Amino acid sequence: MDDKYYYVNLISVQVGNNAPIIVNSAGPDPGHSSNALVDSGTSQILFEESLFQQIINQFKAINAQFPQLMGYFPGVPYADVDFTLMPTLIFVFSGSDGADVTLRCDPGVYWQIDSPQKGLVTCTLGSAGSGGASIMGLTLLNPYYTIFDRSVGGNGVIKFAEKILYYE
Repeated sequence: MDDKYYYVNLISVQVGNNAPIIVNSAGPDPGHSSNALVDSGTSQILFEESLFQQIINQFKAINAQFPQLMGYFPGVPYADVDFTLMPTLIFVFSGSDGADVTLRCDPGVYWQIDSPQKGLVTCTLGSAGSGGASIMGLTLLNPYYTIFDRSVGGNGVIKFAEKILYYE
């Protein structure tokens, strides 16, 4: 194991009101017990391929057009995506203290607006390929203050706090 990434154990992913998808806890590497890593240098959330297909199937169960919109690169016109119909994603991770950690990812976060050009939107959910770890990139981190703390023994810990926005 190296200290390049912060390894985590993803327990489940829930798409909207669907039943949570339980994630295989075995890591891709026999010496690794984690099944995901957090990487602030990755702009997307990239799921292990079989998990990604389950997530896409749940999007399709909500609306058959969602997977077509999500997979289109280099983006779709903003007017073609109704964010109010897109589901929130809920991620549950094993916490270092034994308590589960739940993080939400709303549609306005996993869709990148004005990307790759003004007037287009691009979905930031994708596949990391088969047999590898899921990669939790900036899409998951953006709604949270995130602290990467190596002062704790082992591989360190990641701490999350919700950003609270005040408007006047």
